[in-house]
Amino acid sequence: MRFWMGCFGAAVLLLSTAFAGERRFVYTYEAEVLPKGVREIEIWSTYHYRSDFLRLANRIELEWGLGSNVQTAFYLNTVSSSGEQGGKTRLSISNAWVYQFLDVGQHGIASGLYGEWTLAANEVELELIWLGHTFVGNLLVGWNLLGKQAWEREEGQWEVKRAVAVTGGVSIPLSSAIAAGIEFVQQYNVAEEVVTGAPLFAGPVFSVRQSGWWATMTFLPQLVDVHRKALNLDRFDRWQWRLLVSWIF
Repeated sequence: MRFWMGCFGAAVLLLSTAFAGERRFVYTYEAEVLPKGVREIEIWSTYHYRSDFLRLANRIELEWGLGSNVQTAFYLNTVSSSGEQGGKTRLSISNAWVYQFLDVGQHGIASGLYGEWTLAANEVELELIWLGHTFVGNLLVGWNLLGKQAWEREEGQWEVKRAVAVTGGVSIPLSSAIAAGIEFVQQYNVAEEVVTGAPLFAGPVFSVRQSGWWATMTFLPQLVDVHRKALNLDRFDRWQWRLLVSWIF
């Protein structure tokens, strides 16, 4: 029995290190940090489609492993829109910190905390995420619980907006370089202590890794607003498409 448990632990460790630092999900963060001194440059591109406009959000990120299970990241963010909201381009900066307190190779499950602040001309945002993932055989199972609060200034008044989201997914390697799976985002938006919407997005996710770089992509259509029990296209995207590309150095 101890022999087989040892084999199982070694297999989990091998799978976890094979994709270490390389994300296999897009909206769901895995509970891993970069080794000390390792850095990544990541480029994010997200398309948000609604019936009246298309919004493009880009992020350029520098990640840095600091050791002692700690990682930090700095972001430059831009958001631009076409259609009825065309002509508006917003610029913001963000800083994130990750602390990993459980390792999948040692404990069978990985867990950590992610915190991020964002500052824009008329907006301040704070985000906190509980991260988790594990392996069932060679199947990667990931989950996040997210809380977000934003202060937005509109017409001289500050408005508070809150959101809670549960994200998750499963991914299985198709080869040593390619993995595929399914990812979902269940979001709950709150304004003035009232739930204004709860859209559920779900769709396929694909990832590829090579020496020194990796890329991950997902397409998430809105399936239903569980609060309205129908699609909510007035307040939320019809679909979202996101691509991450990263270089490790």
